[in-house]
This record gives sequence, structure tokens and C-alpha cells, in this order.
Amino acid sequence: MSARSKHAPVDERPDSTADAIDQLGAFLASAIETPGLLDFFPETGELAFRELDIHGHAIQLTAVHPDGADARMARPSRYALKAGSLVFQRPIPNIPDDPDDLIGRTLGIVERFGASAPTAAEALERLEAELRAAIGEAVQIDLEAVDRRRHG
Repeated sequence: MSARSKHAPVDERPDSTADAIDQLGAFLASAIETPGLLDFFPETGELAFRELDIHGHAIQLTAVHPDGADARMARPSRYALKAGSLVFQRPIPNIPDDPDDLIGRTLGIVERFGASAPTAAEALERLEAELRAAIGEAVQIDLEAVDRRRHG
């Protein structure tokens, strides 16, 4: 597989080899840390990456153009809930909420979220919008819970 950087538009070459290596390294580290992650990605194809930080949720998105396929698919490939996140109860609704089960949480996000489109950029945009909506819902749930505790 070849890799593209978060700094370059996803339909162009990375600015540097170092950028591509950094992103591919993060993807491979996640694959090692999260058994089962690679089951969600095809064995061959060209990769493109995007890094997100949404309300303290650090997520790497990976788009793949499988060899011979017309459409590109995108899925989350790395997930971490940063300290100081706005979310108090669970990171995303319907995702395992055990703070010690990072593998379960990551695989839950990978399994639940995905997008496909004619280009990697479009697939990543669709996936990002889906994740922003879900995390926005989680933040709203938590803010309502805090408000109930204050006034309940």
C-alpha cells in the first residue's frame, strides 16, 4: 500500500516522504495495538489519511482505494479520548464505554462508522461529518446530564 499525508490534499502526493511515513506509522501502530483492525480494510490499495480532534476525541481516518475498485472507502483507524474531553459519560453513543477497553472502543468505532465515495477526499469528508454528528450528540447528552445533576 502507498500512503498520503494529512498535510497534502488526499488526491495529491504528500509534501514529503516524512509526512507519508508519519501517517503510515500511526496507522501501523494502531493495527498492532488493535487486533482485528485490519479486518476492516482491504489487503491492497492506496491509503490516504486525515487526523481529527473533535471535542477531545483524537481520530485518524484512513481512506483506501482498493486495487481494481471504482469507489474509495474510509473508516476510522485510530481513536483516543484525550484528557480534559467535554464528554463525561461515554465517548460516542452505542460504543463500548469501558475506559480500560481501548481496543473494544476503537473496534466499535471502526465497525460503526464508514463511508464510500468516488474520491478519497469525498469519502473522508463524509466520514468526518458522520463522526462530528455522533460526537456532537455525545457532548449534548453529557451536557444535559450535567444540567440535570445541577438542577435535579
